[in-house]
Amino acid sequence: MVLALSRVPIFRRSGGLILLYHRVTPQSGPSIHGTSISAVQFERHLTVLRERYQVVPLPQLVEELASGIFSSSWQIAITFDDGYQDNHKFVLPILKRFNVRASFFVITDGIGSPQEFWWHRLERIIRCCSMDSLLFDQTRYPLTTPTDRKNTILFLFSVLRDLYGEEKERMLAKLSRMAGVEDGPPNEENFLMSWDQVFDMVRAGMHIGSHTCTHPRLSCLPRHQLVRELAESRRVLEEQLRIPVTAIAYPYGH
Repeated sequence: MVLALSRVPIFRRSGGLILLYHRVTPQSGPSIHGTSISAVQFERHLTVLRERYQVVPLPQLVEELASGIFSSSWQIAITFDDGYQDNHKFVLPILKRFNVRASFFVITDGIGSPQEFWWHRLERIIRCCSMDSLLFDQTRYPLTTPTDRKNTILFLFSVLRDLYGEEKERMLAKLSRMAGVEDGPPNEENFLMSWDQVFDMVRAGMHIGSHTCTHPRLSCLPRHQLVRELAESRRVLEEQLRIPVTAIAYPYGH
């Protein structure tokens, strides 16, 4: 992504770009949604970015975008969504080494909780299903090849992301029964940071924002649930971290 960006001709003399990441792991592995890169890849990204652009904190970039007046040519802000533990374990040391400040938008209900999010459970159910196809809600999904399973995961993801709370849990439980797969213990690698780890980020000069309480698709929520997701996530962050929280990243982009 960033290496490609370095080859894009930029005709304006100044401007700003916001880059979105999710996860950084020791080695690059398969990622259904393309949301994970290796630590080596992330270091290469930062090397290219610092050589060609000015990497600035997101609040500074937002202020300059609003004013239309930039202190330098092209500016880049780096952001991470969700708040996975690998952000603290692998991303923070790299950012310190490169002297870069990034923004982390965290899901408050998941901070310090020994739980996976629903999309990890969905992927495990489909990957562990021993059948060649799965009949679910009057549709049969092929599972013969790895590509079949990936496509099934992506399609069911698009369906489940529009559901909320207990309705989503019921659908996951039904899917687990139909697939003949028990919803086993969560994978600790998919846990979010603890509050102590998030506070480490703050002490290191990182910017923290809200990614809602539970990562719903906000455009699908009724008003009372929408208010809870926005207001409560901000309240919890400000109460736990003792800092003002003025930014939110929309789950799924809307």
